[in-house]
Amino acid sequence: MMVYSTMDKFRAMYIKEILEKELILVVLFNKTEGPYAQGILQGEIELYVHYKQAEVALEFIYNLPE
Repeated sequence: MMVYSTMDKFRAMYIKEILEKELILVVLFNKTEGPYAQGILQGEIELYVHYKQAEVALEFIYNLPE
């Protein structure tokens, strides 16, 4: 389940690291590189977690400082 999406690579990596420290398995799908980055629309970086961990992950993300 996707829990976060951004165009900021550093923010995505930071959130991924925070979630992994809490033992939440995260898959980072980078659509800013490769065939997804073609054309006018730039892709985003999406973070996915298992649906059973999504609620906890979203709580951590929501409480992170900007």
